[in-house]
Amino acid sequence: MNVRIFRIVVTTTLLLAVGWIAVASIDREQLIETVKSLDAVNLGLTVFFLLLSSLFASLRVRSIAAGLGYSLSLRDSIAVLSLGQLGGAIFFQIFGQLAARGSYLSRRDVPFAGTVLITGQERIAAALVSLLLATIGALYLFRAITFDLNSGGTDLVWILVGLALAGIAAVRIWFDEIQTAFSSISAAGIVRVIISILYSGAVQLSMMGAYLCTGKALAPAIPLSDLTAAITLVMFASSIPISLAGWGVREISAVAALGAIGMKTAAAVSTAILIGVLSIALAGILALYSAHAIAIRPTYHHTAKPSGKTLHQNVLSKILPPLAATLVFFQILIPTGLTPLNANLADPIAILCGCIFILAHLRSQPPAWRISGINLHVLACTIVITLALLIGAIAVGWTQWAVTNKYLGWLVLLCYGATGAMATKFSFSKVLSTFISVGCAICILEIARALMTSLGFFQPVFVAGLSNNPNAFAFQCIMLLAASLAYRPPSIATIALALTGVWLSSSRSGICTAVIVMAVSTLMIDRSWRKIVPALFAASIIGAFLFLLPNFTGAHTSLSNPIKALTVGSASSTTEHLKSMIDGITMFVANPFFGAGLGTFIATWNGPYPLIIHSTSIWLLAEFGLFGALIFISPIVRIFIVEARKFRNNDVAGNLLVLIIAGFSAMSIFHEFMYQRTFWFLLGLALAHTVSFTNERRTSVQQALT
Repeated sequence: MNVRIFRIVVTTTLLLAVGWIAVASIDREQLIETVKSLDAVNLGLTVFFLLLSSLFASLRVRSIAAGLGYSLSLRDSIAVLSLGQLGGAIFFQIFGQLAARGSYLSRRDVPFAGTVLITGQERIAAALVSLLLATIGALYLFRAITFDLNSGGTDLVWILVGLALAGIAAVRIWFDEIQTAFSSISAAGIVRVIISILYSGAVQLSMMGAYLCTGKALAPAIPLSDLTAAITLVMFASSIPISLAGWGVREISAVAALGAIGMKTAAAVSTAILIGVLSIALAGILALYSAHAIAIRPTYHHTAKPSGKTLHQNVLSKILPPLAATLVFFQILIPTGLTPLNANLADPIAILCGCIFILAHLRSQPPAWRISGINLHVLACTIVITLALLIGAIAVGWTQWAVTNKYLGWLVLLCYGATGAMATKFSFSKVLSTFISVGCAICILEIARALMTSLGFFQPVFVAGLSNNPNAFAFQCIMLLAASLAYRPPSIATIALALTGVWLSSSRSGICTAVIVMAVSTLMIDRSWRKIVPALFAASIIGAFLFLLPNFTGAHTSLSNPIKALTVGSASSTTEHLKSMIDGITMFVANPFFGAGLGTFIATWNGPYPLIIHSTSIWLLAEFGLFGALIFISPIVRIFIVEARKFRNNDVAGNLLVLIIAGFSAMSIFHEFMYQRTFWFLLGLALAHTVSFTNERRTSVQQALT
């Protein structure tokens, strides 16, 4: 009885927390006026359709779980759905939803991997239906969809083309595994997919009914067909997992889509707010209804085999790391209001991998690393960044930059390391090959864009790849160069493409770092110069061709001059870099031991726009102090020294560690690149790849070195 009361209290507290977040995010007076303008019939129908949508969603959860071998009652499914909605409202949708669902389903003997698979299949089915309805709605509403190439259309096209090329590159590596997976699909599995899609259709139509009841009451003059079409766009936008339960995105999309058919802004926002509030309130009520189920832990007889839990975890471990290696190159800007959200497409996958990695090793032995004490290093760094966050909060208050970008961003970086470590469980070489192949595909795409620029089709700009920043793209190419040099056997083509990408970026630090990485490779890896020399020649031919092409075609444009950028560069950019570094050193001198605190520099900067310290080492010294900087830098230095001292001939992981650390250290002198995902993914991949050597091989290696 006490346990049941405790569960009810916890659920109620969760509901109140979500309600507070919702109330704090809306215009309460506007919401009250909206509710008053609705009659009891429309309000009741809205609630009815929302309940109906929740019922169909619960049935979808139960159906998908049964297909995976987990038997859930309808009450269990309702609890999973409602708690997931509440968790997604407190935290970002994917993380919060999985955390809440996983906590509940673990009491039903469903492992976290099973929770991920259930949620993943559910989201895929929902996304397919939502996208289909949104496409139909857009075609009806706007009659024709066009892209303005001068207002972001070109960037969207290049992202889609880049995704296609990356997908082709990844499929080429994993073709056998994909073919085996498709061949194992049964008729029963196809039927379950169809059922999930049908349930998703029922969920979407029910939710559409709720929107229609509210929207028609607030704007009765708008034709029902136009209102229905616009609502499909709002529903699709709010389902994108980039916010707290759709808050913000739903309201912005409502203004855009409903405003396009003549609904006033106040009515459009009120419609979205009311649906959001009612959805959360109903989720809380359903969670309270399921409180009895939450308090009880029954024993289910699963239809899956006893090894099903391990099987599901193995499936995720095979799928997620290659996906992360494919998508980690895509850094995109998502419009979410006044300021766009800078997100990496691989972030959700990395977070999933991080959760699975931690849970898997909490229940068994800790992961085996090439270097001892890695877990202690991670713990020490996490403690240091937590202390820096608290010091910064005392100095300048809680800032989004410190909390979200840096502190939570650090946890995301650890997830990328865990993602790379997961990959070694099945195929280190294939995942590394996937990273190289996708990176080369992106470089080929940029060469094609540079070719069209040289021919006059595009205006000349600094090449930024798909990372929105030329220096960040140059860093990605440096990581690609390091991976290509470490891979066995190394390929001249991949090395040449990486060098061409660095050259096209016109990044001064990138070009200098590429020289350093090649020099380290020549010193550390036997006969690597035999690949570097022809690769340099090939990259030079490509660069010269692109640069000189306009002289032969008569085009009145050309690429930005990387040689000029290397020697001269942007005067304002150089001044800004030096100013941030000097001020960072000044901040360190004023707070030498424990630093000024996380986020203090950008919060106290007096310039016209926010500025970060353009040096990772100086940033660490300024905001973490000498003590914190040493805690962060020491494991990187230790890994480099250990791998360099016990250099192993043809050891790809050891070579990779030495080269990526050399590239990261060199380029971070004049840029803050600690939060570049590619480095942490490759770091985890290499550190978790342990190898054993016989005495005979050790002797041969020592002889080769001497």
